[in-house]
Amino acid sequence: AARGASTPVGTWQTVRGRQPAALAEDRRIEEARARQQAVTNLKRARQAVNEYFTVVSQSKLFDVPNLQPLRKDLLEAAIQYYQTMADEQGNDPALLADLAIANLRAAIIFHEFNRNDDAIDAIARGLDNVEKLRHDFPDAKHEQLRLAGFWKARRSNPKTEMPRNPERVEQTLKKLVEVWEALARENPTVVAFQSDLAGANTTLALWQGNYGVRTNSPMIMQQGIDASKRAIAIWEQLAKDHPSVPDYQDNLIMLLGDYAWLLDRLGREAEALGEKQREMLLVEDLAARFPAIPQYRRYLAARLDSRAKELEKGGQLDEAAAVYSRELALGKELSAEFPTVADFSIVVCRSAVRLIRIAAETGRGDQLSLLRQDLAAALLRIQRLGASVGGTPGERWQAAQVLDDLAQTMLESGENALAESAFRSCVDLRRALAAEFPDNRSYRTGIAHACRWLSGIVGDPDRIEFLTEAVALLEKLYAEEPSDPDYVRFYPETCETLAWALLTTPRLESRNPSRAAKLAAKAVAIRPEVGNFWKTLGMAQFRAGEHEPAEQALQKAIELD
Repeated sequence: AARGASTPVGTWQTVRGRQPAALAEDRRIEEARARQQAVTNLKRARQAVNEYFTVVSQSKLFDVPNLQPLRKDLLEAAIQYYQTMADEQGNDPALLADLAIANLRAAIIFHEFNRNDDAIDAIARGLDNVEKLRHDFPDAKHEQLRLAGFWKARRSNPKTEMPRNPERVEQTLKKLVEVWEALARENPTVVAFQSDLAGANTTLALWQGNYGVRTNSPMIMQQGIDASKRAIAIWEQLAKDHPSVPDYQDNLIMLLGDYAWLLDRLGREAEALGEKQREMLLVEDLAARFPAIPQYRRYLAARLDSRAKELEKGGQLDEAAAVYSRELALGKELSAEFPTVADFSIVVCRSAVRLIRIAAETGRGDQLSLLRQDLAAALLRIQRLGASVGGTPGERWQAAQVLDDLAQTMLESGENALAESAFRSCVDLRRALAAEFPDNRSYRTGIAHACRWLSGIVGDPDRIEFLTEAVALLEKLYAEEPSDPDYVRFYPETCETLAWALLTTPRLESRNPSRAAKLAAKAVAIRPEVGNFWKTLGMAQFRAGEHEPAEQALQKAIELD
């Protein structure tokens, strides 16, 4: 064959030589397509997680108290997802941004649930994510911009516990302010970075204020004042520039209340009063402009309650009754719109309790019947809704406090059955909180005090059971804080009360002089100056057959009396 001519063998060899190359190219194209599809799928998955787990969790819809646990669960699920993805693909700046945002948002929720050490851990992790993003990917400007807007209006938690490591808290929160100052400076047109910076300063201010009060340090309290001023200036400007965005005014209002409290603690009463008045005006405005957001009306109810209590304390009962009546109307309005939210029924209970007290003092008996109907209906709603398992710890604590107030008011009015029902609900709420947060002394103290009240209403054997529970709780609390004046007073008093009950119960089978003597001995060991404790000790010892010690104890009681 001529040179270059085609032959069957030559053609086959050519095809066979080209086939592997063609197949490799096909595989390369298919693998590239698969990788691109995987990247697309990953982006879609992350977007879904971001929308449903983080963005949705921040929605105003979740401001209804019963949905707060779902907010926390969504964010914790998002963190777990992002962390897993970051471990597998650590060189992805978008994942680092997602993880940082989820951690910083989760920190706010952890605080609402009294998990303050977890909150600081989450902030620290979020800051680590941010620093890695900015250091390893300085050109990833789009991902850095996505960090803006993590802060949302904080919720109140009146019975929160201090974190265990104050130095770490201070360092972490100052670092949060420092990082967001840099981001806001580098991105002056991004409003959300300004909002986040105000939120970071707010968090630092609250920590410094509370820690300064706890340690009685005017210097640290002043640092809290300075951080508050920085945050207030930013919130004010944002609220002025963006009146259609309620979050800015919302955050300003909440910070002003804490700012006024701190000014009061520093003896700057006139300044504090001015800030309280400004806070009230802003709350009124916010509730009027955004009626579809129930929490703003709830804020207004809380501020009305504070104002009315000040008026009542100053003897201005008619003015106080008018403000309490506004609070009651708001509570009934919210309860009608949201019948499954126990927090709004609490507003009704609280204001009705105050109005009953004023009506009794001023002789307005014609109002009592309707107010008691409101009280009974609201109390029944709270009990049916199972408030002990819904809402944040702060909200459940507040519910217990309202029930406690309600019960005491009913006792003063001689309505013991309703008082007992309210006290029992109060104890159930506090027991659930103490089980969830066993290190929180406030919750355990609250149980003990409610049990003491209940023991004065119920008969035996319930009386002895409630007193026994109170003694057990106060014994541990006194051991933990032996210098706390409340425990020094109430622990021995409760021991003596239980001892007397064990001596005098009409149920003969429940009498126990030996146990009574041991309890009374604990009381006199702590407070030997109280003659009544020695009297109970002497009687218990006498009935237990210990005649000589009994004589000595009774002689001591006579001397002290």
